[in-house]
This record gives sequence, structure tokens and C-alpha cells, in this order.
Amino acid sequence: MAENARASVIGKVTDSPIYRLHYRGTVVCEAKALDITCGLVYTRPTALPSSALTEPTITCDGATVTVRKQKFSLSDIFKTMLRHPNGASREPIIRHYDKNIIGNTLLEPGEGDAGVFAPLQDLASYVHKGTHPGWEELSETDRWTGVAVAADGNGRYGRISAYLQGVNAAVESMRNVAATGASPRALTDCLNYGNPEIPEQLSALEEGVKGIADAAREVKVEGECVPIISGNVSLYNGKPDGSAIDPTAVVCCAGVLPDARKAVSMKLKSPASTLLLVGERKDECGGSLYYEVLEQMTESDRDALLGKHVPNPDFASVSREIAFVTRAMRSGPVRACHDISDGGLLLALFEMTLPTRKQGGTTGIDVDLDSLKSALRNDQILFSQTGGFLLEVPKEDLLGLLKEAEEQKIPVIVIGETTPHAKFSIRSGDLTLISEPLPHLHSLWKDGLRKAWN
Repeated sequence: MAENARASVIGKVTDSPIYRLHYRGTVVCEAKALDITCGLVYTRPTALPSSALTEPTITCDGATVTVRKQKFSLSDIFKTMLRHPNGASREPIIRHYDKNIIGNTLLEPGEGDAGVFAPLQDLASYVHKGTHPGWEELSETDRWTGVAVAADGNGRYGRISAYLQGVNAAVESMRNVAATGASPRALTDCLNYGNPEIPEQLSALEEGVKGIADAAREVKVEGECVPIISGNVSLYNGKPDGSAIDPTAVVCCAGVLPDARKAVSMKLKSPASTLLLVGERKDECGGSLYYEVLEQMTESDRDALLGKHVPNPDFASVSREIAFVTRAMRSGPVRACHDISDGGLLLALFEMTLPTRKQGGTTGIDVDLDSLKSALRNDQILFSQTGGFLLEVPKEDLLGLLKEAEEQKIPVIVIGETTPHAKFSIRSGDLTLISEPLPHLHSLWKDGLRKAWN
């Protein structure tokens, strides 16, 4: 026995459902034991706000877009997008934080849709003294197991639909991880919303969480859901006028690659490859960077061209597309992959032409929109933010990949090819929509954020 431990009798267990606490002969607490152990439940009222949003009136005749009685060429809109803070290079921000994780990073931010690192590559660097039990038994294959990480969330979607904002944040993060060849394995979220004491603002939180949960439950990776393993919430975020911030869920996805050395970047690799589009194009420009740029170019009020058709992913299609592209990358025929999101098909194509680590950037592209046989306008095809993937594949592997896609009922279309000329060319049959030298476009994109700050 421990001397002077002072084990004392402080009470007794009874059959009564009441928890009773005495102090010097006086009852100081008396409550139902169930209430104390289960906690208090308070249901706040919610109210979905009504929406009167409409799509802006836009016409597109060939390469000319007309909106609010003003005409712009697709080329001028695209170059404005490259200079816009949400379309320009993030290098001025990225270079200021540690992105190399003990030297185990294989794909850095901007090189692929997700950062990829091999955390088991050099285990000795994690141990300050001695060895860690069991680590010496790892095989060479295990040491190169890769982890891909990406985070996404578009606040402009939340102005239209808090639910679809949550859905797209989760789906987009999974697509980004898959675009490197990794299988999405876990989600974590950061929820940013307004005052939960206001029914409409609490409803936004409720809808956003539901959107994330539905995406995690319904997108299947190798037949399984993608679990939400953690998260955090920031509430009471308001503006000086008393309104709430845009309902914005930011979702991070972690994925796993069998071999991090085989991670696929977005950069074009060869001047003689075929470009494939995975996924349909839809009339889903609501909340897009395209509409935001048009607001700027027409000097319109904020949200005057917000739109209402937010991307509405079909979870079964997303599951099939993720499975298709990850299998294709692991089997070898995919040289580059990029997912389609902010800026649509056009910005995604451009980002594949960018140099990485001061290499590349001279391979051009020639894309024909007529290959899609779409009823959408040219601007909708180019700027819709409907999710999808772009693949660069060798011509000799094309037929096998197309056959596999057909068997799996996945829409895959040949939309163009890479060229040895440093030119960015988009056409609709014989009609040229955009034809610009890559060095000029790269310069606009690289300096866009710096100039926006000045």
C-alpha cells in the first residue's frame, strides 16, 4: 500500500437516475444523470434563402463574345484571365513557404494538380538517435510509396449554392489527387461560414456539410467511399455591412501512389502526342472565373454576371473517370494529366504548356473544338468549369486507351495534338478562335499576380 495515499470513500452508486452532490451537508448539485452524461442538445432554426439568380445574357459568334452590348474577342478574354489574380501564376506566394518536405517532394505545387512526396524514402532523416523499430524491414518498393495532397474550395460557388460549393470542393480535391496517378484515400475539411445564430447563415453551413458528406459517400474509389477523417470550423465570419462571407468549404484530399516516382505532372512531354478530353462539357459557367473576368472587362457591379449554373457533378461518372485515369497512368500510356476546374478547358490546356523548373514550355498545342460535336457555344466549351481531365498520350497508345474508355462507358474524345511550334492554337474547324505565341502568354500569366498587387 502507498503510505498517505488517502484513499477515501466519496460516494456510492444507487439505483436512482439522479446525480446528487453534497458539500458539508448541503446539496449543491442535483440533476438527471442522463442529462449530465449526454450533454445538452439545442436545435437552431435554419432557413434556406430564396434565390433569384439568372444566367447572364451572352452571345458568342465565332470568336466574338457579346455581353452588355460590349464585344470582346475570345483571345482578349483569355489574356485578361491570365492576368487576373485567380488565373495568374501563384509563384509569388508559393515560393515563400517550405514545399519540399525534407527533400522528399517529387511534384511541387504548380507542377501537378497535387503535391506528391515520398515520406518513406529516407526514414533515417526522421530519427535523431538510434533506429526506429520495424523501419529497417521496409522493402525498396515500400520506401517509394507516394502521398499526393491537394486542397480546393471556390467561394463564388457558395454565393449560388452552399450545397454545390461543398460538393465541388470535395470532388475537385479528389480529382486533383487522381490527376497525378494517386488513389484518393481520405478527406479533411476547413469550413468557413457566417453567424450560426442567423437561420440563413446556419443553413449555409448545414448545406455545405451535406454537400461534402454526399460527395465523400457517393464517390467510390476501388469500390469504397472516401472517409472524412478530420476537419475544423470557422464561424461568425462577417463583413463590415453585417453580411456573412461567402459560404466556403475548403476540402483537402490525401491520396496514395504505389510508386511516387511514377507520379504524372501536368506539363506536356512531347511535340507529337495526342490530346484527350475525359468527361463531357456542360453549360456550367455559374460562379466561374470566366464570368468574373467579364464583370471586370465590362466594369459591372460585383456578382452582376455571377450566373446560376454551378457545376453539378454526377458522382458515378466522377468515380469511373477517376478509376480510368489512375489506371491509365499506372499502366504507362499517359505522359501528362491535368484536371479541368477554374478557367475551364481553355485555362487547363494553357497550364499544360507551362515550363517547370525552367524546363520545357516550348511545346505548342493545336485543338479543334469541332471534335466535341457539342451544341454549346464556343465560349461555354472553353470556359465551363465542369470537371474532367486532359491527357497527353503517345499516338501509338491511342487506340488501346480509346477502346478501354468505350468498354467502361467513359466519354473520351481526341481534341487535338501537341506540336513542335511554341504556339497556342484553338480553332473550330477552319475558324481560328485563339492563336497566340506561348512566350507572350507565359509572360502575361507569370506577371499577373505581381501586377495585380501594384
